[in-house]
Amino acid sequence: MAFSLRAVALRAGISVSNLQYYFPTRSAVLRAVMLPAIDTYFDALKRALQSNASPRATIDAILHQSVQDAKDSEYISLWWHFFSFASTDPECAQMRNDWYDTLTSQVADLIHAANPARGAAESAHIAVLLISMLDGVTFHLGTVRSSRAYMRKFEAKLFEIAHTLVGETR
Repeated sequence: MAFSLRAVALRAGISVSNLQYYFPTRSAVLRAVMLPAIDTYFDALKRALQSNASPRATIDAILHQSVQDAKDSEYISLWWHFFSFASTDPECAQMRNDWYDTLTSQVADLIHAANPARGAAESAHIAVLLISMLDGVTFHLGTVRSSRAYMRKFEAKLFEIAHTLVGETR
């Protein structure tokens, strides 16, 4: 991820000045790379939400996909880099904020569908907790920690905790 505009231009087969015309900074290049990744994630979430699957099955599918993504070191390094840029680049920060706002809203809707007794605010709080847990999972599974003994049966425990938080009705 330690890329330069020169390296990107060389790999793309264009001049640095041509690249800089469209993407003047490294963060602009990263935003251009991340936008389709974010859109792909939202498209998958949208398909899951619009499917005929039960809310619990949809939650499980989202959890499963998130865990699989967290095990992909190249994919995760891209996200880590993006979040790093978001701390200094206002446009990356806005993309990150929009990502979390939309994700939280959609997951909260799913939680409410899984357990109608949960109100909107409570569903949003649980969505934030689940998303935060999955962010943390990314850091653990994206490192050598994934091979540690304490990680055995981790995914089953993650699903159990998620189901407990949602408090799904059956």
